[in-house]
This record gives sequence, structure tokens and C-alpha cells, in this order.
Amino acid sequence: MSIEEAYKACLLRAGLDLDREGLKGTPERLARMIMREICPPGRRRGAEEILSPIFEKESYDELVMLRKIRFSAFCEHHLLPFTGFCAVGYIPAGKLVGISKLARLVEEFSAWPTIQERLTVQVVDAIELILQPHGVMAVFCAEHTCMTARGVRSLDAETITSAVRGVFKSEGDARNEFLRLAGF
Repeated sequence: MSIEEAYKACLLRAGLDLDREGLKGTPERLARMIMREICPPGRRRGAEEILSPIFEKESYDELVMLRKIRFSAFCEHHLLPFTGFCAVGYIPAGKLVGISKLARLVEEFSAWPTIQERLTVQVVDAIELILQPHGVMAVFCAEHTCMTARGVRSLDAETITSAVRGVFKSEGDARNEFLRLAGF
């Protein structure tokens, strides 16, 4: 059964009239959305590719942060979007990357169905593995459609997740600086 056929069967089972003007073509549109936007074929890039080139032997050892990174992902539980912003930062230990690489990493990990908790950890783990910084931290803040448009319908609820490694975990000053500069 194709994705289009499955959507058609689902919508018919729900009692919808697929001959109604507004629903004509809906199974086809949903199938295209799944293939182009939710599960795009051939779109997986590794963190090594995204975070290259690496500028090695740099002496900068203070916080490098990119904040207000907008992202959109699909929740794997309901295939509904969650959208928000995040801040990602690290304290280099001899390796730097172009700052846009942090946004590209967020974009890549949010390209497939996921959960916010995993997305947060994946970004931090990739930076830790590849750059081996003194510390890395990320905070993600998002609104989940599965909570605003269905279920509890809590319109103003924001989900905040964080992942913390290295000096951000052990030193309160580094963590506080990150949170202050990130606006959290």
C-alpha cells in the first residue's frame, strides 16, 4: 500500500468525504508532505561533514555561542510540528568551526521526526565528539502542536530542554554565563 492509499483509507475510515472540494487531493498532498518534508530521502548528513572545516590550533578559549537559532521539527509521536529557538555554545580547546555550522547542525538533526529531548542531546553530543571542547551546552525552547492543537490544548506552554557537558556541568560560572547570554 502506498502512502497516498494509506492516507486515503485513514481519512475514509474517519468518515470524511474525499469528494468534497476542500478534501480533493488531500491524500496526495499528505503523501508529498511526508516524502518531501517529514522524511526527505537522501537528506542525512553526518555531523563530521556539517562541522567541517575545523580550524585547529586556535588559542581562543572563551565561550562561543549562537543564540536565537530558529528550528522546526516533527514530533515522532504524533507527526505534528514543534517549533522554537535554541542557543548552542561551547568553550573551545584548540578547535573552532564557522559559527553557521552550529545552526546547520540544529537544522540537520531537526530534519527527521524526533523528540525535543533527543534533538537537544544530539546537537551537544556531536559538538563534544568532533570538537572535543572544554564544555558544550544547548538549551532548546519549543511550542509543540500536539499540546496546543490537540490533547490538553495548552496554548502558551513551552517545553525547555538542555544538555550540558564538560565545564558547563561542573562550573556554575560557565553555566550561568551561558544562560545569561542566551537569554534564559
